[in-house]
Amino acid sequence: TFTGRAWFDRTTFTGSAEFHGATFTGHAVFLEATFTRHASFDKATGLERAQLAHVRVAPSMSAQRLWPPNWQIEAGADGWATLRLAAPGGDAEAETAQEQEPEGLT
Repeated sequence: TFTGRAWFDRTTFTGSAEFHGATFTGHAVFLEATFTRHASFDKATGLERAQLAHVRVAPSMSAQRLWPPNWQIEAGADGWATLRLAAPGGDAEAETAQEQEPEGLT
């Protein structure tokens, strides 16, 4: 449980970033954070208004990533992706909550 502000700005997660079941009771900040490998926010709560400016996700054919339902992943021209909050009322949840792993790499 993260009480108060949880600052991960300019953090590079070079290994697995495991926030499974984490609770954020204050403001969560991921400004300019970078995820290079596995990431799991499965059952994490309190991230509906997290700051995600310039969050980058490395291209990976084998990394398993599960983002909070209101986080949207957008492909970039350089192969890297960007994480953003989904627009309020949008239907990004079903399409963007989990990056799909290519067949045969599970």
